[in-house]
Amino acid sequence: MWTGVTEEPERGSEYGYGAQISTSNGNRVIWHGGGWNGVTNQFDIFPELGYSVAILSNYDDDPGSIDYKIREWLTQGKPAPSSDPSGPPLVTVEVNSSTQNGNGGQPITFQLAVTNSGGTAHAATVDLEVKHPSSARVFQRFTADQKLVRG
Repeated sequence: MWTGVTEEPERGSEYGYGAQISTSNGNRVIWHGGGWNGVTNQFDIFPELGYSVAILSNYDDDPGSIDYKIREWLTQGKPAPSSDPSGPPLVTVEVNSSTQNGNGGQPITFQLAVTNSGGTAHAATVDLEVKHPSSARVFQRFTADQKLVRG
């Protein structure tokens, strides 16, 4: 439930199986909220800090402003230790191919090894392009909303 499986870049978070996963001042926050006519709620868990917060209300408005202030208070000071290094992702690609000499039009097999040795890339777009020696593109595939973790 606390493992992000869907990237949500507009919220700066990931969605797990029933919970949002984001950070506040470098501290992980597992949260969910919602409402209907006359009721709203927000539930936050700060696993590394040992806090859980439930905001229950009987009005239609989003309790986000209350939640953000509580997050600010609870996460002041030094951020919780993280196994994910800060900074941008550092992605390297190793390409191995078996080429056919001689006859044109023969299949070529590529094997790609993609490694990220930097910070996590959230909601990344991966663009794979194969080009002819003349620089003409012969194949392209985009894959959006990818998470590239260290390792």
